[in-house]
Amino acid sequence: MITDAKNGKINMIITKSVSRFARNTVDSITTIRKLKEIGVGVIFEKENINTLDSTGELLLTIMSSLAQEESRSISENVTWGIRKRMSDGKYSLGYSRFLGFEKGKDGKPIINKEEAEIVKRIYREYLEGKSTHQIVSELEADKIPTPAKKVDKDGNLMCNWRPSTIISILANEKYKGDALLQKTYVTDFLSHKAKKNNGELSQYYIKDSHEAIIPPEEWEMVQVETARRNKPSYKHSGATVFSSKVVCGDCGAYYGLKVWHSTDKYRKTIYQCNHKFKRTEKCSTPNLSEERIKQAFIDSLSQLDRAQVLEDCNLAIETLRNDDTSEVRVRRLNAEIEVVVELVKKNPNMEQVEIDAYVTKYEDLVKKLNAEEHRLESKCAAIKRVEVFAANLKNLEPIIAEFSPRLWNLLLEKAIVGRDDTIKFVYYSGIENTVKI
Repeated sequence: MITDAKNGKINMIITKSVSRFARNTVDSITTIRKLKEIGVGVIFEKENINTLDSTGELLLTIMSSLAQEESRSISENVTWGIRKRMSDGKYSLGYSRFLGFEKGKDGKPIINKEEAEIVKRIYREYLEGKSTHQIVSELEADKIPTPAKKVDKDGNLMCNWRPSTIISILANEKYKGDALLQKTYVTDFLSHKAKKNNGELSQYYIKDSHEAIIPPEEWEMVQVETARRNKPSYKHSGATVFSSKVVCGDCGAYYGLKVWHSTDKYRKTIYQCNHKFKRTEKCSTPNLSEERIKQAFIDSLSQLDRAQVLEDCNLAIETLRNDDTSEVRVRRLNAEIEVVVELVKKNPNMEQVEIDAYVTKYEDLVKKLNAEEHRLESKCAAIKRVEVFAANLKNLEPIIAEFSPRLWNLLLEKAIVGRDDTIKFVYYSGIENTVKI
């Protein structure tokens, strides 16, 4: 509008009211002055103000301030209403952009069966070892519409998925039937900018608030798998289900897929140490076919004494939970940091030498706190990994007839190939066993 006014396309702007023009006094006055400089006036019908009159700007300043205050009051009332509904356990979803659910007659989410199958597919493929980029490529190849349901210029649903969308779906607790409310909040009524809630405001968690698409135990498995992939030391490759899992016992490098005779009838795929020919001394570990790895894993699972392993898992979980060393240290370090901060506040006129000493003390305490919080997070992650392992082991069929990519990813930390034609399977529970291949 201002550009058109500068180009001489507008001589006068007629607005219904001040509140329709701008709810921010500063923006309103600034814009009006820009327009006056080029000889364009604004008439506000409701308030009967013409900005080209001598008293126009004064009246406009007063009315804009009133409009801004009214906007603030309305915003506060709306915000209070939303938060009151949250505290009462009431909520709504952005159904137009939420895959798998639609609004029911009672206002609560109900499952859209067609879209729910897409959600189940995403969870299943992720647990089978596929990366988010792979899942995106396959969804696009199958022309699956995105949650936003946008259409192109021809009116066709767009299928341009993003890895961030997949990550969001995998992390959303609503798919397991729960609801975490107030994940974000609006910082102020003028900018309407949303900010992630990192504890600034209360959050409300409602269990079993609606029917689940994904079983809770499967949702938890996905969170454990995501935490594993997000470790700085871990590089996930979704090339095959065996990527980043099979390890050479000689050099510690991963096994990778290799193709022999790729252009003739003798074509064959095998798994081989990626560094087999990169060292002075060639690795002596054997090449493996996919079938041999699968059968070895089945044999390994079959050899586990499930009752004993489950007992060991329960003992490990209990031991980890009873160890509150990190919790105690975190509380103590937080208390020490508060003492340092209070001492500085109470002594604003202290010498620079004293200030430097307190700063050094503060930084040392924060460093120790971060390390202790990391240990605490690692302990919680270990508990969750063992719980997931135990749950999957408990649900195993008495006789394992075929290879399961899901179990491979959820139970197994790594498979170490030995030069004596053996594979040592190391499970997330800490259990290990070795089978002949």
